[in-house]
Amino acid sequence: MRMWRTVAAAFLITLTALPVLAADTGSGTGTAKLNWFGSIRIRPESDDNLYDVSSTQGEDNITYTSYRVRLGVKAELDNNISAVIESQYIGKFGEDQTAIRGSQTWSNTGSTAQLFQAYIDAKNIAGQPVSVRAGRQKLVLADGWLMGDLDFYGGTSWDGVRVDVDHKRGTFTGFYMKEAELDSPELMAVYGAPRGLGYSDMYGLWSTWKLSKKMNLEGGLLYHDDHNTITTPGHPLYRDKRMTYAANFRYEDKTGPFAVLNAAWQRGTGLNAYGDDYADIDAKAWEATLGWKFEVEGNPNKVYFRAAQYGGDKPGTEKNETFDPLFMDFHGRYGLSDFWNGAWGRPAEIGGPYGAYYLQLGFESQLPGGLKLAGMFQNVRRDQRYMVEDRNLGTEFSVAAGYDYGKNLTLSVGFAQVYPGPGLDAELPQPPKSNPTKRLFVSTTVHF
Repeated sequence: MRMWRTVAAAFLITLTALPVLAADTGSGTGTAKLNWFGSIRIRPESDDNLYDVSSTQGEDNITYTSYRVRLGVKAELDNNISAVIESQYIGKFGEDQTAIRGSQTWSNTGSTAQLFQAYIDAKNIAGQPVSVRAGRQKLVLADGWLMGDLDFYGGTSWDGVRVDVDHKRGTFTGFYMKEAELDSPELMAVYGAPRGLGYSDMYGLWSTWKLSKKMNLEGGLLYHDDHNTITTPGHPLYRDKRMTYAANFRYEDKTGPFAVLNAAWQRGTGLNAYGDDYADIDAKAWEATLGWKFEVEGNPNKVYFRAAQYGGDKPGTEKNETFDPLFMDFHGRYGLSDFWNGAWGRPAEIGGPYGAYYLQLGFESQLPGGLKLAGMFQNVRRDQRYMVEDRNLGTEFSVAAGYDYGKNLTLSVGFAQVYPGPGLDAELPQPPKSNPTKRLFVSTTVHF
């Protein structure tokens, strides 16, 4: 009963706004054009050792089903003004979420309702190439390397305002945002994620440039003020404030070679490596993807190589060199397990104090019948040494398949397996032994 009351409350937020959206716009028509949209996604999943690879933890495989329901409406008004309201309901059911058998610290069912988006959009104000969007909205920059919406999970949205000014070769964008909904898996979002909760502010200046038919350049400044303070005994509260200078370059055509390059440098203040005092931040990261696109009987295919490095804190320096990936759209970027970024409660390698280096080979293919296939293999190493000389954290294999059944139904399946390396064993109690990690999910999504 409680679950259905929550669902009803979320959808009533959308329904009660309709009279406002349909009110007199001053154009003489007195009506607004309403476009409904929504989706329902159900994803059964089975995970093994995803939370803890240690063999001393015993059996920690878990099977559960997550789901997400979205319902929204867009009202198109006069003078290039529109309004969007989108509610979201996410939840899960299945085995106890501790993943360790024999303890029931979390319920085996849970859900939460959210107002995912609610904004007013004004385009070409007074006939000028200026647009303003205010309210709760998604914020995605470039290919989602540092700012993405992570749609595979519950998604990320922000409360704030953005201004876009078009120019001949692209757009200038300025924004101020406060994190609203969290970019966490459904099972974590139900109980609260470790980051966000409305205490994260983001200021930004961003610009896009179309250099030629095949080349695009994006870049700008992102100032992140993380209000999630950390208390260290005997010391005051600490906050992480950092400016990120970021750039994205893309070269691609329908077929032939392609390249995507991301780079960022962070400066600011935060905690030092020991967590007992402030330290200046001087962190760097980069990602390079090179590949080839081709067609077989008119179906797109590509193969690629990706390398990336996320800085960790260097021992013996007064500065903190740990790179913060901000709000990266991480799913599928470095495997389908999402094992490396701390999403499942274990220490993060991307954004962790020791950093990480990735080498990856992958492919994406569409068969004549419409079936889509993808796969990747990657090796992960620490950027900085931890306890042992061998920095090898392990290798991961990921494969996925998807199929669009008509225009409204999408079916997909994914499997990932991580083979831990000696560097990961160093984190575990003696004797150091780790087990392979597995993740299998089957997703069904209906769009309307």
